[in-house]
Amino acid sequence: MNLKKLTLNVILLKNRSSLSNIFIKKFSKNIILPGGSTLIQIIKNIKDIKIKKFFLLTDERLNFNSIKNLNSSNLKRLDKNKYFKIIMNKKFNSNQDIKKYFIKQFDGLNFSKSTLLYGMGTDGHICSLFNSKYKTKKYFIITRKKKEKFKRISISQNFIMRFDKKYLFVLGAKKAITFNDILINRIQSPIKIIVKKELNIICNKSFLKKIKSFSNNFKLKINYI
Repeated sequence: MNLKKLTLNVILLKNRSSLSNIFIKKFSKNIILPGGSTLIQIIKNIKDIKIKKFFLLTDERLNFNSIKNLNSSNLKRLDKNKYFKIIMNKKFNSNQDIKKYFIKQFDGLNFSKSTLLYGMGTDGHICSLFNSKYKTKKYFIITRKKKEKFKRISISQNFIMRFDKKYLFVLGAKKAITFNDILINRIQSPIKIIVKKELNIICNKSFLKKIKSFSNNFKLKINYI
């Protein structure tokens, strides 16, 4: 990655309603959401949108023994909104069921009418891709995070590249430090594989403030919604 040629297209979240406006004005009918704490933060801000949207997931835990901690279980919080449809809204009887329905949610997906929103951990991972060594032509991959006893299923880097509309969703100054560490090769991350000349980012004020201090490493374009 040539940092001098990299452009970060930043959409700044000014307030709690900003994310709802982005979902309405910029996102396609189909939206692929990240998991973990990022998913919970997103749900809180979009639950009252009154426009038809179909929701899918970037990754899921293969942990049938802890159903309540699945990303799909958290996503079901949006069930109360009659405008929303959760594609992976199924009852699981095993880890094999989770895997099957995760893959099945993408059947017939129209990429031109879809928006991918993915998160990043403080260790640099995206989706459930925990290092930059996952090189596969497959669209889905089974991974495991260190110290976890269960596996995960995730869309692959190859699958991510199929989306024209994709955004990295990051909040907080710590994530800005992680992101810069990735750019200067202090941390290895799959982000460097999927990024070419531009990267679209949705962030809050604390991320933007911190990332500006590293802006000698890239070009920064800021949009306000």
